[in-house]
Amino acid sequence: MQKKRLAILAVTLSMASAHALTPEQIALARQYGASEAQIQAASASAAQSATSPSEAAPALAPTIQPRTTAATASKAGEPFGYSLFAGMPTSNTPLSDLPVPDDYLIGPGDELKIQLYGKENALHTLRVGRQGNIDFPGLGPIYVAGNSYQQVAVDLISRIKSQMLGVDVFVSMGALRMMQITVTGEAFKPGAYNVNALTTITQALQAAGGLNTGGSLRKIQVKRNGRVVQEMDLYQLLLRGDNKADIRLRAGDVVFIPAKGPSVSIDGLVRRPAIYELRGRTSLNEMIALGGGLKPEAQNEVRITRQSETGPQLFNINTGSRQAASFTIRDGDAVSALRVSDTFNNAVVLKGAVLHAGPASFKPGMRINQLISSPEKDLLTSIDLEYGVVVREVDASRRIQVLQFKPGEAMRNPGSRHNLTLQKRDQIILFASDTHDNFAKNLAGSGASQDSSITLGQLAQKTQIEAALDNSRESLLADVISQLKLQAGPEQAVQIVEIRGEVRFPGIYPLPRNGVFSDLITAAGGRTEAADRIELSRYLANGRELKLTHNSFDIPLNDTEAERLLTQPLQSKDRLNVLAQPEWREEITVKLEGEVRYPGSYVVKRGEMLSQLIRRAGGLTSFSNPQGAIFTRESLREQEQENLRRLNEELRAEMSYAQLRSQGNPLAQKTDPSSGIKLAEQLENTKALGRLVINGPAVLAGDKSFDILLENQDRLFIPQQRNSVSIIGEVQFPSNHTYQRDLDMQDYLERAGGAKKRADTSRVYIVKADGSVRMPSGNWIYTSTPRVEAGDTIVVPADIESRDSLATWTAVTQIMYQLGVAWAAIKP
Repeated sequence: MQKKRLAILAVTLSMASAHALTPEQIALARQYGASEAQIQAASASAAQSATSPSEAAPALAPTIQPRTTAATASKAGEPFGYSLFAGMPTSNTPLSDLPVPDDYLIGPGDELKIQLYGKENALHTLRVGRQGNIDFPGLGPIYVAGNSYQQVAVDLISRIKSQMLGVDVFVSMGALRMMQITVTGEAFKPGAYNVNALTTITQALQAAGGLNTGGSLRKIQVKRNGRVVQEMDLYQLLLRGDNKADIRLRAGDVVFIPAKGPSVSIDGLVRRPAIYELRGRTSLNEMIALGGGLKPEAQNEVRITRQSETGPQLFNINTGSRQAASFTIRDGDAVSALRVSDTFNNAVVLKGAVLHAGPASFKPGMRINQLISSPEKDLLTSIDLEYGVVVREVDASRRIQVLQFKPGEAMRNPGSRHNLTLQKRDQIILFASDTHDNFAKNLAGSGASQDSSITLGQLAQKTQIEAALDNSRESLLADVISQLKLQAGPEQAVQIVEIRGEVRFPGIYPLPRNGVFSDLITAAGGRTEAADRIELSRYLANGRELKLTHNSFDIPLNDTEAERLLTQPLQSKDRLNVLAQPEWREEITVKLEGEVRYPGSYVVKRGEMLSQLIRRAGGLTSFSNPQGAIFTRESLREQEQENLRRLNEELRAEMSYAQLRSQGNPLAQKTDPSSGIKLAEQLENTKALGRLVINGPAVLAGDKSFDILLENQDRLFIPQQRNSVSIIGEVQFPSNHTYQRDLDMQDYLERAGGAKKRADTSRVYIVKADGSVRMPSGNWIYTSTPRVEAGDTIVVPADIESRDSLATWTAVTQIMYQLGVAWAAIKP
């Protein structure tokens, strides 16, 4: 019977919402013992009620909407428990056909349904009057008020059967009576509410929209006729599911919510951090229990911060001690459960280019080869088998020292000195044998793109690049070098050294214990092919002064000299500079294209001239135009690209200045900035060519004053003979025309339809086939125009000068025109 009443209350609570049931309502219904079938039925009824409102009828239960301002208990620093009853009181929705518990007391306003069948079939719906009677046809008034529903049903069935022979009787409840209760105190919406006769304390709180965060959850009172008949601690319901105090209300009852009592916050590694209200004396252990207990990663010690008249006080108490059971928590205390150290005390840590990085269980006598037994099983394919370090703590202050070893030797020869014996808390760091830049070059060479069409193979290469960057020396050693710098002092110099020059991985490295020259060279990946000499820069103490000295050593040619040099001990702040051979240079490659007898890429030696390379390539073909030769150089291209970037910045700055000037002067001519913005965008996307104007015929003729000393990535394009003249820019019809010896620049402009209105005819210029520019010369009396030759391009620039013109536009348009001419000549 008790379970049945609990289920009835849970369903009543759930069906009080005209919206989808909230998780809090479902949880409370389950706490009350409602079955899943009842909860699902209530959800369906609530959804139907929300989409199809009922006709106006007497309200039996208030509808609650979630209130967004209510605090939740899922976050630290927020009051616990208020979200369960948070809502917005709205219009009331009638509820009918509710199961009624047997102990429900019948009163005025209730309806009884009495069904007769057998000799007589009839259904009578009788309302209990103000006098507590029902008027049954043929039997007269019957007093039912004050009796339980079960007792009334038994009495009615007995009386009707005794007075009406041959009739069976079934008694059920109809509509329940309405009653008025009052919710006062720290309710969200205090006032009087019309509720059904099954309403409990918690349902009344929901009817009022819940509690303000200043209200007490622990001392809610029910007053009847001026006397307190029940006091409810909602924490018993919220934390233990105990609803014994959640009694049904009667007409005229007052639910009073007093102000919140003493409160304490608990946060950190507890399962339910929040602000909790205290009730009576509360010990530290009881406070931790309110917070759901400690998490596994929490310490056994908690910190309590307390405000007092003399200032803040701090207490650190072990949760397993007697003090924790006797220590009394006070109003305003802040309890914090601290995390235990995440450092492994009985482990070693493996980092870097390994398949399974992280801590490993330590065993006394453990060696390197027990952590990494084989490259295939334990290491990445990019592993550097010549260099690894062990970072070891040497004292209680956790100062460190570094030991260097060769991983490959430790695995191949367990008895070697490289198979170090490990200690607790050692860090073993292994490195990749390739750099991020080398991976990136390989990826670019394979044709990988950055778009969405990247293949799985290219994606794998990208992953290798990221892994190489993470396992690089600089990345993995950054924390070690920082700690070595921090622990340096008067008693110990900083244990770092540096190597630069012709080594694979130049940089700053930790000075290993008993380190020598060869250790530092090995750490840097070894010398490159160009290495020829080593210079040592060392600081020597001379009293209170430091003197910087330099010593040089040639790369030895015999074993004795090598042993003497490479076994010299290293000292703090030593710097090795591995110098290259004087005449050593990287391979120089020059590309010949166009009308060359044997075009292609050629490897040239240092000091080789362009004319020599052309002779090696068999000279030019009979269709070549050496006058229009286009020679580009990578260093010039980079310089031009930087100039274009700077010019773009100047253009945008002048545009902004002109716009501000025109806004500040109402008489100034307003200019449309869209053309300037478009020009700036074009300039930003323009690629520099790096063209060097050369005299092709003079180079072929062997004139040393015009010959070019070749550099790496130079490029020479010899165009085909072209018997045409191009006209571009601000003309009516930009076009190409057959070259005629007797025509001048003006004749060609007329053949292109003449200049446009916005053309700057005073600045028309000619871009010669060799890339040089010719401008008209003379004065206001006489002007001489340059001679037009085959392969020339006549450029008519735009007149961009006006009262508010931008001075940079002229240079911009000229650069873009010239680049366009050069690209048009060499593009396939």
